[in-house]
Amino acid sequence: MPKILPISAIIITYNEQINLPDCLTSITDYIDDTIIVDSFSTDKTLEMNRWIKHGGMYPNDFLRVFKKSKGLMEDRWMDEHIQVNGKTLISNIDVIESNFDRQKNISLWTIKHNNYSTREAIDFLASKYNPATVNSIANLSGNKTERKRWIKDNIYFRLPLFLRPFLYFIYRYFFQLGFLDGKEGFIFHTLHAFWYRFLVDAKIYQIEGSAKRENMTIKEIVKQNYGIEI
Repeated sequence: MPKILPISAIIITYNEQINLPDCLTSITDYIDDTIIVDSFSTDKTLEMNRWIKHGGMYPNDFLRVFKKSKGLMEDRWMDEHIQVNGKTLISNIDVIESNFDRQKNISLWTIKHNNYSTREAIDFLASKYNPATVNSIANLSGNKTERKRWIKDNIYFRLPLFLRPFLYFIYRYFFQLGFLDGKEGFIFHTLHAFWYRFLVDAKIYQIEGSAKRENMTIKEIVKQNYGIEI
């Protein structure tokens, strides 16, 4: 029997009926507590098979295990990370993200990322017009995740709308060797590094334009057009 570790696993779900059983099975024998935070799933959650290795996708460090008294989640609309008060270590354990339903039906992936793009557009606009309301772990001299957030906040988001998705795709696909992932990699990097980022910019452009034309605040437009209270 594997040794049970005094660790709590936090699993954030939304309509993950197909993926959740395998996720739970992979950790049940190793941890003593599992917390599922569901985002109002409409399926029975509560009751691309290829591993993409290039284009900056692997290795990609994320904080997965932390002491509850030392970790705090960023308060932002999208791409939130855990802030840790203390030192961190990098393990040799690979965490493979396998979304079986989205690997069989790419429409589910695009639906998910369409929703993500709305949240990221809101997150960007909140940072632009009311930065005091958005937490950030950005730190150029910090760990890899903190450095990436600093680059995103201080370089990527300061580039012109619609130009930056092209530049980001070129960086991911060519300079970070995304082309080595074959046809599946081309599909993934195009959708993830270009299409998704372009969609975020399109929503930013649309929201700001609507606010200007209708003489309304960004907050009012987001509520009116997306039904989201910010």
